[in-house]
Order: sequence, then structure tokens, then C-alpha cells
Amino acid sequence: MFFLVIITGRQQLRIDIHYLRTNLTQLGLLLLAAMLISINWFTYIWAVTNQHVLDTSLGYYINPLLNVLLGIVIYKETLLWSQKLSIAIAVLGVSIMTYELGSLPIVSIVLAVTFSLYGAIKKRLTIHPFSSIAMEAWLITPIALWYVLIVDTTSWSFIENMTPTGLLLVCSGLTTSVPLILFSYGARLLPLNVLGFLQYLSPTMGFFSWLSSTLVKALAHHR
Repeated sequence: MFFLVIITGRQQLRIDIHYLRTNLTQLGLLLLAAMLISINWFTYIWAVTNQHVLDTSLGYYINPLLNVLLGIVIYKETLLWSQKLSIAIAVLGVSIMTYELGSLPIVSIVLAVTFSLYGAIKKRLTIHPFSSIAMEAWLITPIALWYVLIVDTTSWSFIENMTPTGLLLVCSGLTTSVPLILFSYGARLLPLNVLGFLQYLSPTMGFFSWLSSTLVKALAHHR
């Protein structure tokens, strides 16, 4: 996040901080956005590391539908007939996936609800996207430190023995920030229903990633 401050300049950050001091509504929205994205990150990481990749994919298939719903309810967006048809097809696809799973996993619900609400809030935030992402990270830093210092002290082990995996973990902060910054720009500039349709790219990639890994494991087991 300090990297983002260097890029955008401290002047912009000072302007946004002053603006938040005088606009408590925007500060509240920023705090809520930080909480939502933290829950979303934690749930996603837990799901991936505990073999629930398909559940995450389903959650992000549901998320665009909630984006469309929030756009209609909160921002009074209207849909073309072609968009309505696309939504109907998406609803059918999500229903089939849910039926095949046998139930709607809690992971899918949490991911869909938190990220769709996050997008709706980001649309109302008027501070610079770089400042927004940086301050969201700073706001959740105390919780992250509490977790690694008290809840799971083994989290520091990758720093003591800096392996390639540890280095990748450190660098993942930047790779995570870039799409979130672009998402912040998109949320401000695009209608939520358009943003929702574009987000189908992510779960589709996740689904094919899960499918390919499953096929590789099946072939390896067969041999």
C-alpha cells in the first residue's frame, strides 16, 4: 500500500484524508468496504486451501446476479431485453450448479453477498481509487496483526525461512491490489449490471482451473 501512495503522490492522499474527516458518511462507507473485502478474502483463501474451489466458483457466479439486483434497487438501473435474457440464462445455470451440488454452500453465499455489497459501496465512494484501496488495507492491518501475533503464530514461519513460496506470498499483495484498483475505477464508471456481467470471467476461469486440476488428478490416479 505504501507503493500505491508513492505512485499517486502524498498530496492526493492528504486531500482524501481531509475529505474523509469532513465527510463521516464517506468514512463509514470506507470502513464498511474494508470489512466486506476482508470477509471476502478470508472466506476465499480458506475455501481454496480446504478444497472448496467449486464452492468459490459458484459464489462468484451468483455475485453478478446480486450486482444486477443491487443496481436496480439502489441505483435505479434499467435493463435491456437482451440483458434480461442473459440474466435468465445465468439464473438457470446457477440453479443447475446448485442442484448438482445438492445444496447452496455457505462459502458461495458469503462470497456472493460480500463482494456484491462491496461493489455497491465502491460506487458511492468518491475518493481516489488508489487512496481507497490503500486505506482499506490500513484499516484491516490491526486485525491482520492480531491474527498472526495471537491466533496463528505459525504464520510468521515463511519469513524466518524465506522460500520461493514465501516470496510469492509477499509479492501477492501487489498482484491483488492491481485488480482491486481497476475494479474501483470500474465500479465508479460503469453501471452495476454491466460490472456484474463482466465479473463472469473470474468464476469461469476458476471453474476451468478446478476442472483441469481434477482431470489431471484423475489421469494420474488412473496411471
